Amino acid sequence: MTTLHVGPEGEVAFAKGAPEVILDSCTHCWTPTGAAPLDQAGRETVLAAAHRMAGRALRVLGVASKPADRLDYAEHGMTWLGLVGMIDPPRPEAQASHPHVRAGRHQGRHDHGRPIPPPPRPSHGSSGC
Repeated sequence: MTTLHVGPEGEVAFAKGAPEVILDSCTHCWTPTGAAPLDQAGRETVLAAAHRMAGRALRVLGVASKPADRLDYAEHGMTWLGLVGMIDPPRPEAQASHPHVRAGRHQGRHDHGRPIPPPPRPSHGSSGC
């Protein structure tokens, strides 16, 4: 999803969505020193981070921006801003349907039986590329 906003420096488009889709629309990534060209290695780093986050049961979105005043060209040549990982708990009706959850005895497990690792710590200042 892409939206247009008016800010102090003019109009800007922001996009959020599946990391691989948003990443495909980006030519640059935001770093602590500003925008830098986004190369294949940077793309692979971002997708690996998204995969790790998803492996920790987080819903993962990619975020990008671009100065733009129209949506029809806003989704090309964007600057990658980063990943957002959200805990997406089961709906109440899904929780109520499982007896272990209702009794408070449920512990998250991967298919291999090992406990699910804790969510990742925020990486302040890291753009992933």
